[in-house]
Amino acid sequence: MSTSSKVFDEAAAEKRFLNAKNTQESIQSVSNWAMQHKSHHEKIVAVWFSVLKKCKYGLVMDLKSYFPVRSLLKL
Repeated sequence: MSTSSKVFDEAAAEKRFLNAKNTQESIQSVSNWAMQHKSHHEKIVAVWFSVLKKCKYGLVMDLKSYFPVRSLLKL
């Protein structure tokens, strides 16, 4: 059984996003993990947006202002 076909753990995904750092290595690690679990892409995006909403940084406000489908995502 491949890694991507296993049950998706949303709590583990949230922890992975929350622990990501602003470094090339960390971003690549999260990206590689997402690619390995691409069969769960809808859940990955949902968890990512959930974490993004919790952030307190100015960047989040910029993303909310300029994200083209913000009304669909209810950011």
